[in-house]
Amino acid sequence: MLVLKRFLIFITGICESSRKDARGPVFRNEPSSTVEFSNSSGAEIRCTADGIPPPKMSWQTKNGAAVQDMPGLVHLRADGTLLFPPFSKPDYKQEVHDAVYQCLASNNVGTIISKEVHVRGVMKQHYTPQLFDDFVVKGNTAVLKCHLPSFVKEYVTVDSWIRNDGHILKLTENKVRSHTVLRSGELLIHEIQEKDSNWGYRCQMRHRLTGEMVTSANSAKIIVTGKDLVY
Repeated sequence: MLVLKRFLIFITGICESSRKDARGPVFRNEPSSTVEFSNSSGAEIRCTADGIPPPKMSWQTKNGAAVQDMPGLVHLRADGTLLFPPFSKPDYKQEVHDAVYQCLASNNVGTIISKEVHVRGVMKQHYTPQLFDDFVVKGNTAVLKCHLPSFVKEYVTVDSWIRNDGHILKLTENKVRSHTVLRSGELLIHEIQEKDSNWGYRCQMRHRLTGEMVTSANSAKIIVTGKDLVY
């Protein structure tokens, strides 16, 4: 009987110690509030947490439904990573690729829920930047702009301008010699002279999700006039 009592006291002590050591989940790596990706690349959204005992990771949709594996569309790894494989246009599903998710970490102490993660899978589409000549009075500043289709404007920015002699003009907010490339993408050419009409300029675009570079097929020229144009 004495041995049994000591055994029970020993087990009770272990349980008490376990309860004292127990700790609720704390996010070690919480996903960002916005995740955008190209259908050609897919995406991995990592979510990890610490706790005692180690928490179980899961994901839910905005309405609280548990995220389930959908072959070729979404997969939940054991380590808590939410995986969106590359997909083709016919496989696009708005409820999967343009949706709000939350990561959960749970153990016997409690459950924590991440902030909302707005996921958006973007279809890769072909586009062609367009340029137009600029008529400028001698001595004034020419403004060249790369025109884009509306469906790609949100994801594409001007990386550089290329002169027809191969000279590359990079982004700078300050006037550099005779030109300035603004953050908005416009190329400003200052103090226009007759010789500036000899040059043609093409814009080079970068897709922020894929890194793909596209150069305009046509080039824009500066048409120098001697006096102000009257429209």
